[in-house]
Amino acid sequence: MAYKFASEPRVVARMVDRAAFSRRPKTRYAGGAGAKPILMMRKLLPDRCFDSFLTAINKYAQKILNKQTAFNR
Repeated sequence: MAYKFASEPRVVARMVDRAAFSRRPKTRYAGGAGAKPILMMRKLLPDRCFDSFLTAINKYAQKILNKQTAFNR
């Protein structure tokens, strides 16, 4: 399921390249579609709210995939 919404491999490779050759590498790198907003929400929301948010996103994504699968049959 996750591969349907994942970023292309070159996006991840670019982040790894940037980290590997950086003079002062960061602790974390946010790469791909939606990574920065998710990290921002992680900082702003309490743990339970963030967990509920991720659960809701996953349920919504599953619903979309189920509709697409049913349509393609």
